[in-house]
Amino acid sequence: ELERAILKSADLLEKGEYSPVEKLIKDAVQISLTKDLGTDYFEDQLQTFISRFGISFEDAKNLSIAALISQLLVKAESDEDKSVLNRLLATVKNLGISEQKVASFVKAKPKK
Repeated sequence: ELERAILKSADLLEKGEYSPVEKLIKDAVQISLTKDLGTDYFEDQLQTFISRFGISFEDAKNLSIAALISQLLVKAESDEDKSVLNRLLATVKNLGISEQKVASFVKAKPKK
């Protein structure tokens, strides 16, 4: 993610768009740090929301990450859930992974 953010930042800087660069890099560093600690933050967050809102992996796997988060936002009732989902959506868009399929990003978890 950090490499992708740096490359995207270079494109933004060439276009004279300076303000999004700091957030893009900070988000990427946060993701990298989280992954380095052994936790895939986004996968865990998405899995938690998928489970809580009763969406099966089979139903979600062919959606883009952005489409899934948008569906989760519709189901979210609390301001806290909406805030977390909006931050996730903004971050995946900034990192350029919003159109990736859920199946390539979130692994199916076995049912207990």
